Amino acid sequence: MGDLMSKIELNKPVFDATVSQLQDANRELSTPKFDPNINKTTLKSIKEQLDTFKELDRVLQEYQDLLELDTLTLIDTGNKLVERDTQIASFAKKL
Repeated sequence: MGDLMSKIELNKPVFDATVSQLQDANRELSTPKFDPNINKTTLKSIKEQLDTFKELDRVLQEYQDLLELDTLTLIDTGNKLVERDTQIASFAKKL
């Protein structure tokens, strides 16, 4: 039974690869900031569309920030799981 318990662990290379894919996807969301050079128009519809794009840019940045925080949390959790797995395996070997 001790041998079976010592095999329970986080597959760190797979975990790290998945986290890396998440970080890559977040970087792909990074686009140059929307900075329209249309500030002399008086057309209401154009101004509304510009405001919509600015809001979209703001929300996308907020999403990226949250995703980065979640990624850091996942990395920390993965590291703690590896540490705990090592402790459990060590204990299981003593049984």
